[in-house]
Amino acid sequence: MHPPDLSNPFLAIRELAEKLRNPDGGCPWDLKQNFQSVASDIIEEAYELTDAIGHLEENKPETVEHFKEELGDLAFQVVFQSQMASEKGLFTLDDVLLGITQKLILRHPHVFTNEISLSQSEDVLMNWEKIKARERQKKEQKTGKDGEGSGLLGQIPESLPALFKAHRLGQKASRFHFDWNSAWEVLEKVKEEMEELHRELDPPNPDNQSAVEEELGDVLFTLAQLARKYSLNPEEVLQKANKKFMQRFHICEEGLREKIQKGEYPGTEEWEAEWEKAKKLL
Repeated sequence: MHPPDLSNPFLAIRELAEKLRNPDGGCPWDLKQNFQSVASDIIEEAYELTDAIGHLEENKPETVEHFKEELGDLAFQVVFQSQMASEKGLFTLDDVLLGITQKLILRHPHVFTNEISLSQSEDVLMNWEKIKARERQKKEQKTGKDGEGSGLLGQIPESLPALFKAHRLGQKASRFHFDWNSAWEVLEKVKEEMEELHRELDPPNPDNQSAVEEELGDVLFTLAQLARKYSLNPEEVLQKANKKFMQRFHICEEGLREKIQKGEYPGTEEWEAEWEKAKKLL
């Protein structure tokens, strides 16, 4: 089987997926896959792309190359899923691309028609939500029932990481003017939620775990909104905190390496002493 002609990249990647899935000489691993078996690959590739974007420095060719590579990896997931759908007669890659193109044209009337003029990004987002609401209403009328993810906060994926989902929920609600007026008001709400959590924890009671869970969830959700008010993504904020913790912990390990290598794990006071040293270094 000859490899695809690379002179037309779009046709080449589509032909590549077809040949990988060809029962006559294709790849045994690719032939075994179905929609569900490679679904997690989409998530993994999306995270790898996000990491590449986080490390992107436009004046460093190696980071640009990594960014480009990860974009390709994620793009192929769309091509591969579309190829499997095509084999079942469901739809083709062309259908997927035509569908998203048509949808985005409809959602940008301020660009492609004279019906409306929008000059501010906030106005664009609000009009976007209005268009999506009309689209949902049409789907519900067509099916005769509420669609999955209906309502103003609909269409936020259930599988999103919880902290990022909290950010998106607050972000979306704010477009409909359901929001705190300032970061200071959110901070006051954080204090209020912390007090409620403190009441559930003091004194400790193993029988009120569900109440602690609920109050802790409220604290985390409100903290996500505080980050949003500062135009920060709480998922990225926590990732940076995780990285800092790992780096400081590694410094502590180095300081206690001799003892750890003997299998004698340090006590809390020893860790705390090394931690204070690490904080001065990082």
